[in-house]
Amino acid sequence: MSAGWYEDGRYVTQGIRVCAALAKALDQDAIVTEYVCPPIPVRDMDWQATRKGYDEGDLIGRGATKQDAINNLIEMEGE
Repeated sequence: MSAGWYEDGRYVTQGIRVCAALAKALDQDAIVTEYVCPPIPVRDMDWQATRKGYDEGDLIGRGATKQDAINNLIEMEGE
């Protein structure tokens, strides 16, 4: 058994804390996509992608498909 301690009635190990921190970090980096279909004849901007926790002024990726929007967001973040 790993060395640990009791916290709020549960036995906690360092591994549990590391896993919880990693899960939280990955969740914050999640990409959220949305099908918006703007009222224009061109279908190149039907999807948008943002990071979870989007706030006004953050980057928005756009594209004809969900994957195009995600790729666009990632490209803009790398610039």
